[in-house]
Amino acid sequence: MKYRNELRLVLMITLIGIPLMSLGVWWGVFLAAMISSLLVRIGNWSRVLFIGSITGFLIWLIWSAVLYFDGGLIISQRIGELFHLHPMLLLLFSGILGGILSGLGAVSGDILLKTKESDQGSEEH
Repeated sequence: MKYRNELRLVLMITLIGIPLMSLGVWWGVFLAAMISSLLVRIGNWSRVLFIGSITGFLIWLIWSAVLYFDGGLIISQRIGELFHLHPMLLLLFSGILGGILSGLGAVSGDILLKTKESDQGSEEH
């Protein structure tokens, strides 16, 4: 399978991030993306950034929509009035914020993995 590691990264971010977010850890997607990219080797930081960002965007967008339709309508309307935005734009903004955080977490994990690998390579010589 050509994109096996990319699919593993998406699944790991999702399976780690959603339980953390359900516990109220809003930065759980960042942590999930960082841990996932430490465990799954992709190789190219731009692909790691793209996969982490898209996955985080979708997780936060869906999570925000669930909270919105489950009773957050009043809060979303009030925040929307405060910033002069429609509540649906707040959901989109929330997804974008989640995508940025998740992408940064994934790249951070990838950089840590490469740093660890280069340190191990220098110790062997």
